[in-house]
Amino acid sequence: MRWERVWNAAEKEHNDKAEGDDFRNRLLDKDPAEYSIYHHYGIGYIQNLDDILSRKDESEIKKTIYQLEAAESTYLVDLMKNGIDSTKKVLDCGSGSGGVAFDLYKSTQCNIDGVTLAEKQVNFTNALTAKNGVSDKIKFHLMNMLELDFPDNTFDLAFSCETDMYIDLDKFYTSIARVLKKDGKYAMITWCRSDEHITNNDYADKVDAYYEVKMQHLSAYKTALNTAGFKILEFNDLTTESVDYWKIRKESSISSDVDTPFLEGLTNGYIKVISILAELA
Repeated sequence: MRWERVWNAAEKEHNDKAEGDDFRNRLLDKDPAEYSIYHHYGIGYIQNLDDILSRKDESEIKKTIYQLEAAESTYLVDLMKNGIDSTKKVLDCGSGSGGVAFDLYKSTQCNIDGVTLAEKQVNFTNALTAKNGVSDKIKFHLMNMLELDFPDNTFDLAFSCETDMYIDLDKFYTSIARVLKKDGKYAMITWCRSDEHITNNDYADKVDAYYEVKMQHLSAYKTALNTAGFKILEFNDLTTESVDYWKIRKESSISSDVDTPFLEGLTNGYIKVISILAELA
């Protein structure tokens, strides 16, 4: 019942965002077809952060935020693109605004199916594929990623980017394992509770309450992946690289009540940002 409430809240939130500037074009004043639009946070260090903040130039701040969000997408693409080419099939689990999918396609020309629970996201991203002439290679579907409507052994790779706080991990990885080919890969990047602060974690609790989600804890990923038959090939802690994003976002026009809990949770060791590359055994 708890996960059903989270799922229903997520569906409403993502449909609402798909109607507004926050989802489509919140940072760069351009045609959305001209660049990748991200539905996730960012990573990376800002060498001149204090100078940028002191100038209080909103366009500069927004551009820097976008660069960090793009850097997270680039990081994930680099993590998972080895062995992926125009003949491979890839599943984007929780495709949002399609940013990572479009970036992966630009790098590999692979075939991508994205799934999301928000119909307005599907309409928006499929319109972008048509506008860019890649509808034959990238398709987005209204679909529950716990009940994937694809045949067994379909995909060479699956990935997710900051989507697992809405779902039961065991069901999610079991669903992915069914549609992956033998030796298929799964890549992810996400934020989670540290194992040292699973409970009594006011920072994570505030994030959960704001988004109406249920943040996982770090070791839960390793356990759930192992149970579903995956072997972890690479694990990375990206917490330190995530702090500057929240420092600059907190001072921007898109700041919200979640920024301070994220920033303080990351700097004090209560919230982690991690990436994983795994292989289906």
